[in-house]
Amino acid sequence: MVPARQRITHNLMGYNFQEIDYFHLARELDFVSWDNYPIFQADDPAHIALNHATMRGIKDTPFWVME
Repeated sequence: MVPARQRITHNLMGYNFQEIDYFHLARELDFVSWDNYPIFQADDPAHIALNHATMRGIKDTPFWVME
């Protein structure tokens, strides 16, 4: 059993990972977290910002960047 005070999350992988419905998954999570691995030479900064905005919007709360 997990104590009631224990918070549960899952490392999500960005808005373009289509295999999992993050909005459905997040119903069971206490907060959203994700792994941010931008490719700074090739990745558009807007793409990174979109990932952050998506993660915040999944539960409409702050999120954690785990890596």
